[in-house]
Amino acid sequence: MPSLYLDTTGNLCAGILADDASSWLAWEMVAAQKTSAVIYPLLHRLLASQHLKLADLKTFYYVAGPGSYTGMRLAEGLAQIVRWKIPVRSFYHFAVPQGLGQEQGLWLCSAFKQEYFVYQWQGEQSFTQLYKTDQLNEVMTKAVQDGRKIFTHFASLLPALGPWQTSLLETSLLIYQNPSCLPPLASATARGPYYFRGLEQEFRQEKVPTFKKVSPSI
Repeated sequence: MPSLYLDTTGNLCAGILADDASSWLAWEMVAAQKTSAVIYPLLHRLLASQHLKLADLKTFYYVAGPGSYTGMRLAEGLAQIVRWKIPVRSFYHFAVPQGLGQEQGLWLCSAFKQEYFVYQWQGEQSFTQLYKTDQLNEVMTKAVQDGRKIFTHFASLLPALGPWQTSLLETSLLIYQNPSCLPPLASATARGPYYFRGLEQEFRQEKVPTFKKVSPSI
């Protein structure tokens, strides 16, 4: 039985995975836009191309982040519906290189609010941190000098930051090239959306400055 794959963390990627996860039966990627307007026609088109219905699928795999808040919530909402029919499995983009045997490296993406999210690992040790642009360039330049590989989900979504970007590797492309990585990557219990900050801080609205009314002096 085939499986369905979905990534809404940046550009929209979706595919039908062969029963043994060795290849894609169908695959499409749509450049970042209003995902909610194109996701359902895209999924219908993919399933129809293989003469499949939802009940015919073995598993629904999706990326739970990091990335676009709206995109992650859309995938999460779809997963809540789908799990009534078939098993649901999910994983995070930054886990892909390790899942493919990369012993050390860095993974980054925009964390919005003029910050960048970076996941670093070496062997079994890992940590995450948010950086401003100037701090990020220092960290990435040193990583290149140390011979460590740098990954992101979609390189086209990053602004021009520094010369180190020429060596970026895309985990979205690695997934396409290595579909067999999905079953071992995905957690048996679907992971929730990966937020860059605590929810209270992530969705806190900026305070609007108030002005004291002053009576004109005579």
